[in-house]
Amino acid sequence: MVAAALAVLRKDLLVEFRTRFALAAIGMFALTTLVAVSFAVGLGMTEAVQAALLWVVLYFAALSGLTRGFVAEEDGRTADALRLAADGTAVFWGKLVFNLLLLAALAVLLVPGFAVLMGARVAAPGLLVAALAAGCFGLTAALTFTAALVAQARSRGALGAVVSFPLVAPLLKLSIDATQAAMVGNAQGWGTVTTVAALGGIVTIVAVLLFDSVWTA
Repeated sequence: MVAAALAVLRKDLLVEFRTRFALAAIGMFALTTLVAVSFAVGLGMTEAVQAALLWVVLYFAALSGLTRGFVAEEDGRTADALRLAADGTAVFWGKLVFNLLLLAALAVLLVPGFAVLMGARVAAPGLLVAALAAGCFGLTAALTFTAALVAQARSRGALGAVVSFPLVAPLLKLSIDATQAAMVGNAQGWGTVTTVAALGGIVTIVAVLLFDSVWTA
């Protein structure tokens, strides 16, 4: 299973290296949204608003790019070949790691720009990194699973947002709280990060258990 998952990951990385579609999509969306928000609201925002805006940009950028993985397989008519080449669990892990790498790259590029444009100050950098890591992992797991769930539907974009929201909403709320705690230096944010990580783990386990039935349906 590990070899098959790595093969799926390698395939997606090669395709992305050649086309740069997903990274360009999420990068341009995040950049456009960030610049527009900075022009509209300026520098006078509270830490709570800054944390919420950061995760809103991350979520919608991820929604625009990460869900393309399974859609591209269906559109390119390679999904059936992938089903024959690897079992569902290996496909899920390969896609999950690929999407996680994309979202991590986005976060590395987005957060410094966000801090500069929004005038955000971080009192606890380590807590911020932990909040971003836990939140991005849970967000990636939820979006990877729901992308496979709606890949064969006609209204994929709207349906993907609707289906993923019940899974993503609690993750976003807790990630925003943890990020706000990092900005103000509240050590209680570490407990929130633990909760985010646990919730992301639960989403991942459920996705692994259900993915075979979703992928082969």
